[in-house]
Amino acid sequence: MTSSPPSRILAFALILLFLGFIGLALPLVSCAKKQPNLLLITIDTLRRDALGIYSPDVWWTPTMDSIAGSGTVWDEARAPFTLTQPSHATMMTGLYPAEHGVCSNRSCLQDAFSSLAEELSIEGYQCGAFINTWVLDRGAGFGQGFSLFTRAEKESLLAPVRIREKGDRLVWWRINPKAGRSVDMALGWLSDAHEPFFLWLHLMDPHLDYAPPDSALQILGAPDIPSELGSREYIRDREDSNQPLTELEISQVRLLYAGEVAYVDMALRDLFHGIRRSNKSSRTVIVLVSDHGESIFDDGRYVGHAYSLDESVVRIPLVLTGYHIPRETRIQAPVGLVQLKPTLLDLLGVAPAKEAVPGLFSNTDRVQITGDIKGRMLAHWRGWECVWSEGKKQPEQIARGDADSMLAASVMDSVYEALIDISRRPVSRSLGQHDIEELQALAQVHLCFAN
Repeated sequence: MTSSPPSRILAFALILLFLGFIGLALPLVSCAKKQPNLLLITIDTLRRDALGIYSPDVWWTPTMDSIAGSGTVWDEARAPFTLTQPSHATMMTGLYPAEHGVCSNRSCLQDAFSSLAEELSIEGYQCGAFINTWVLDRGAGFGQGFSLFTRAEKESLLAPVRIREKGDRLVWWRINPKAGRSVDMALGWLSDAHEPFFLWLHLMDPHLDYAPPDSALQILGAPDIPSELGSREYIRDREDSNQPLTELEISQVRLLYAGEVAYVDMALRDLFHGIRRSNKSSRTVIVLVSDHGESIFDDGRYVGHAYSLDESVVRIPLVLTGYHIPRETRIQAPVGLVQLKPTLLDLLGVAPAKEAVPGLFSNTDRVQITGDIKGRMLAHWRGWECVWSEGKKQPEQIARGDADSMLAASVMDSVYEALIDISRRPVSRSLGQHDIEELQALAQVHLCFAN
């Protein structure tokens, strides 16, 4: 017995309805599983007060200020260490330097520690990194989890350098690699990267030596600053010869640093324009952060960061914007970079490999710890600050805050003792032979130019 025409029509309609439901459901399922992208921008040696979002008198960082204004800004973020390698190791692992064992720029992040890129690559992320310093190289353990890991500055090692006279000989110094080149390389990678992606872009420009391009100095209205003022060697030579820089020269050094920051801002403008043109910005979490700040004669004489626990070095800029990040928000609660990784994994919908510290949005009342190359440790809690020197059980410097003194002393002392106990574990290892050979080769380049 054959089906009647109405029955066949009804069956055909049901089939079409079923196929239509499948066609609609599959894209929905696909979208539900699609995770957001991550863009991590770490700007080496970027002072907090170098950005307009923190300092109203700064007007030469419109790109970074715009990014910050459309996201969440932390006013009390602190670095875990005053050096590049330890602070980045903390960002990548969510561990304190005492835990991951990277406590100098000549340490190595062990494979045993699960990095942010490793955990994201397991989730299907395409991970690419463009780095501008040897201390963050693969040999130092920072390539874990990245399908592409590029030392963007390597091609500049033999590039022309600035030379000045010192007595009867010429002295050279290598200018930091420029952010524009790194941004171009990153955009080239992004054009072919599949989603979700994790891009880590590390920029070195604000680090000594300060040698911003003329275009940046023109923006600041300071085109005629003597170039040697940006050289750490020149500054130290003046100090050693008991001819310290004048107030005018100090202000010019600060302008050279500002010029480096202004140039980074211009490069980032091109980066964000490129991401928007690629239609990938709407599903991307963007992080803008520094590993530590910089002292530029803040104490009257010191330029650098490794040996300082001053506020200009310890307090850092930290901004998150983009996918599902609260807009036009400022958070006053003190936070540390040890909280960055768990925050990002949570935002990306990835479960951490270990029990994590509270995230950046938790408003948890935590003691913030910063170490330096001298072995000192600074603890900050509720306005109180204590500094312990290496091997000392009692703090040598104390700045009073609003909390009860006995409670503050107890809280910070317990954290200090816990970190000291962790630091005694044998976790770090030194540079390998490959890294030593690279340094020796670089030293030969220095000798070649010096002679």
